[in-house]
Amino acid sequence: MRGVNLGGWLVLEPWMTPSLFAGTGAPDEYIYCRDADKARLDALRTHRQQFITKKDFLWLKSHGIEAVRIPVGYWVFGDIDPYIGTVQYLDEAFEWAEETGLKIALSLHGAPGSQNGEMHSGRAGRVGWHTDRRYRDVTLAVIGKLAERYKNSPQLYGIGLLNEPGKQVPKRALKRFYRSAYWLIRETCGDQVRVIFSDRFQPKRWNYVLHPLLYRNTVIDTHQYQIFTAAGKSMPAADHLRYTVSDVPLILNRMRRHHPVIVGEWSAALDPKSLTGLDDGRRQRAQQAYCQAQVQVYDRMDGWFYWSYKTEQGGAWSFRDCHRRGWFKGIGGFL
Repeated sequence: MRGVNLGGWLVLEPWMTPSLFAGTGAPDEYIYCRDADKARLDALRTHRQQFITKKDFLWLKSHGIEAVRIPVGYWVFGDIDPYIGTVQYLDEAFEWAEETGLKIALSLHGAPGSQNGEMHSGRAGRVGWHTDRRYRDVTLAVIGKLAERYKNSPQLYGIGLLNEPGKQVPKRALKRFYRSAYWLIRETCGDQVRVIFSDRFQPKRWNYVLHPLLYRNTVIDTHQYQIFTAAGKSMPAADHLRYTVSDVPLILNRMRRHHPVIVGEWSAALDPKSLTGLDDGRRQRAQQAYCQAQVQVYDRMDGWFYWSYKTEQGGAWSFRDCHRRGWFKGIGGFL
């Protein structure tokens, strides 16, 4: 199953939509909403209405995409100040998905206290999700409400329990949460909805956390980026390509012995240092080769989702822009 993420829509990230954040000084959605005046709130409302529309779902379907992964925050239902709720837009997404035949994977990106301290958790800074039992309970309640609201939609592929929990979160606490969330979804949705849990960038440490013999229809979500580490930033593009076709399949196949695997996030983005010495044409060809190699590897898994469908500035983080550049040309199934 080939998909894209609808990042920057229902969970804000300043780098994806810089025009929305221009002049605010806000590093995340919490500060944006806390300090917003009427004009800023109107701009946010316009963004939700226009950044992703039915036309985007139609475009994706017509270009070989089968599913979307939609990040949401624990404020999705509009009952958490100062955030602005987004459930009405999520309802529309399910309507568009039913009309176009796309599947939807929900991903809880933002949790109370923040599970990773990143801007995409809704509030950058301290990692505090694991420090208060109430945060866990609120997170479970939101997952339960999402499951209840969309349980009858044939478009619901699965529910992601917690996006990229940080290493500060104790593994034991995270395992307890995963199991509690699993049974909550099963009680609400039955067996047909997939329960998706993160490997939090530690693929070798999550074998049989939700054992397939006891926990049905579970999927482990791994995010494959080679751009954020010091080694990845300095690695030449040719070495990224070699690593993708040699090492990455070993990692993913090892994981797949224990659980079905989706690559919930990946992109063709490389650090400029990796492209040093290449003219524009050779840069384009290098990134296209890197992109296509990843598709060939991830196609052997149970699904993948490019990060992201679009950004205001385009480039390698934008599936739509990469498609326009021809980076997916020649790969079976893409139109």
